Amino acid sequence: MKKEFFISAKFKLGIYSLGSILTLAGIIILVNFLSFYIFKRIDLTAGGIYSLSKASIQIIRSLDDPVLIKCFFTRNLPIPYNTQGKYVRDLLIEYRNLSRGKVKFEFMDPSEDKEIKKEAQMTGIQPLTFTQVANDKYEMKEGFMGLVFLYEDKKEIVPFVKDVSSLEYDITSHIKKITQPSIKSVGFLQAYGAQDLFGDDYSNMRSFISKNYDLKAVSIQSDKLVIPEDISSLLVIGPKDKIPERDFFQIDQFIMKGKPVAFLVDNADIDLQSFAGTPLNSNIPEYLEAYGIRVNKGFVLDLQNQIIGVTTNRGMFSMQEIVHYPLLPIVTEFKKDNPVVKDLQKITFPFISPVEILNDKANIEVLAQSSKNSWYKDNTLYFSPMQKYLAGKDDKKGPFNLVVAEQGKLNSYFASKTDSELKTLDKTYSSDNTLKESSPVRIMVAGNSRFMQPRYADPSNAAFFLNIIDWVAQDSTLISIRGKSSSMIYRPLKEVSKMTRFIVKWGNVFLMPVLFILYGVFRWRIRQAFKKKIVL
Repeated sequence: MKKEFFISAKFKLGIYSLGSILTLAGIIILVNFLSFYIFKRIDLTAGGIYSLSKASIQIIRSLDDPVLIKCFFTRNLPIPYNTQGKYVRDLLIEYRNLSRGKVKFEFMDPSEDKEIKKEAQMTGIQPLTFTQVANDKYEMKEGFMGLVFLYEDKKEIVPFVKDVSSLEYDITSHIKKITQPSIKSVGFLQAYGAQDLFGDDYSNMRSFISKNYDLKAVSIQSDKLVIPEDISSLLVIGPKDKIPERDFFQIDQFIMKGKPVAFLVDNADIDLQSFAGTPLNSNIPEYLEAYGIRVNKGFVLDLQNQIIGVTTNRGMFSMQEIVHYPLLPIVTEFKKDNPVVKDLQKITFPFISPVEILNDKANIEVLAQSSKNSWYKDNTLYFSPMQKYLAGKDDKKGPFNLVVAEQGKLNSYFASKTDSELKTLDKTYSSDNTLKESSPVRIMVAGNSRFMQPRYADPSNAAFFLNIIDWVAQDSTLISIRGKSSSMIYRPLKEVSKMTRFIVKWGNVFLMPVLFILYGVFRWRIRQAFKKKIVL
């Protein structure tokens, strides 16, 4: 007689549960194993601000040897610095994973080990002093928040991670700088009243430039403008005085050699105390006409503009008034496929002049335009924000070109000059080494240089100026990274009619209460109908 074995339902359930748990564990182990080699994140933010850009990935994956980043961070720092270390660690994990191990990092706390503290100080990272409230009193705390980049025998230092919004740009730019064999030299005109980037006002801007370039001044030497041979590109930023032909000849020949130049041109010197303008003697616009570009003398005003605070005196009292200032147009119209501006949301241009394209056949791109609600005035030198600015019937209406870029072969400004005329300009002139036509080159022209001044400090403006430097230096790798952190998304409200504003305003006030009342009446009617059915 055969014996039958019966397996209880409880035992079966246990077997199935164990099998499910083992299967789930196997899947988790397999997914973790594959994720080590296949790394993917989804960033739904506009512009992907929480993911590494393609430029960063391209740079770190092209490394020949590993880069080691030593992070000296003190734990439990006071607010708001207490979360910086975690953010840095998370970002460096992404660098490590996406670089396939070519970027390595170490996290160390100098406050827990004297040897680590000594190492941090020897590498150039000094302790910072923080204040915090503890035990009902203010206390001082010493802490470290620095990074050291090591590659072969080279070293780069970030003494203080101040702002994590630009951290990706800082990390990638330091990796790029430390791993490339040499850095390019960028020159700027330090004569004829041009903006001096070696001045105290530009210390922050200079520190950003020096991350990727060797900044050099181009000045008058022995009564002659001298451009060193190792300079790869040149910035001419708002000269106030006329540049003699003998000196512009040096700039022209620099261009003819295929070396890029950016011209940022101002037409007036504005006193921000009296808001009175004085015309400048700069003759850069005359020279630029030879390259098919003209900077007009007047100014662009725009209804899409910056709001400013103005202090006015009324009797014995001073009052702060907030006004729209059309002479500070906010520009949002960009050439979106050009790397200089494609990731920018806005730029504020104070007292900008329109740029006119004279040669339609030239390869000239318009990078930035004013809005369609802009207009042009060529007869004003009084810029008070308290006066009422309205477009006149005879005023030219926008949009206007504000920034243009030209690429290709250019004819020299001095192409029509005879040898004897050129000899008087430059004693070293020789027809054998003087160029009348350039090799392929790029130049950029903007009708304003004030946008990059510290007094008009704006992350987008600073990013735009640094993008210009990258573009003329023909090194646009980092532009896309800078654009991610340069500014918040700028989405101005569209201009609507008074009736639309009235409907939206009072609709927001009364619509929701009315909807709740209607819903209450609807529910009450349903209940009444239900009660009648029960009675019947």
